[in-house]
Amino acid sequence: MSMKPTPMDPQIVDAILSFCTQAELARACDLKRQAIAQWFKGLRPVPAKYCGVIETVTEGVVKAEQLRPDLQWKRDKTGLYVRY
Repeated sequence: MSMKPTPMDPQIVDAILSFCTQAELARACDLKRQAIAQWFKGLRPVPAKYCGVIETVTEGVVKAEQLRPDLQWKRDKTGLYVRY
């Protein structure tokens, strides 16, 4: 299911930026910083495959479900997501 892009919740943006800059997140995702800026501005939704990266970078403070509530996330017994 596709999610209509909307601006990312400012609290989520602040949480992400408390752990890393847009440039650092872009490097962690192997993307250009402009892609991250587009997510933050709501020009594009965060692709599902990067939600786990953000969850890892933020040490679990930002959950995949917060980034893409339109997807059904599955987690293992330790709480790590294993698929969507």
